[in-house]
Amino acid sequence: MVFERYSWMGGNRATITITLFSDGGGSVELTAIASGGAQGTTKLNTYGDERIIRELDKIL
Repeated sequence: MVFERYSWMGGNRATITITLFSDGGGSVELTAIASGGAQGTTKLNTYGDERIIRELDKIL
């Protein structure tokens, strides 16, 4: 699943990709990768990425 939100403070969009894995024996593993847009050649503003990870932490 891929979720996206607009970061007003960062002026860009942040996304998080979530994948759930199951071995069929009852255990489930979750992998999450956050990504966000930036302007220029360096990424100085990571606010949107950090915020979307905090939201996932709240849910879990």
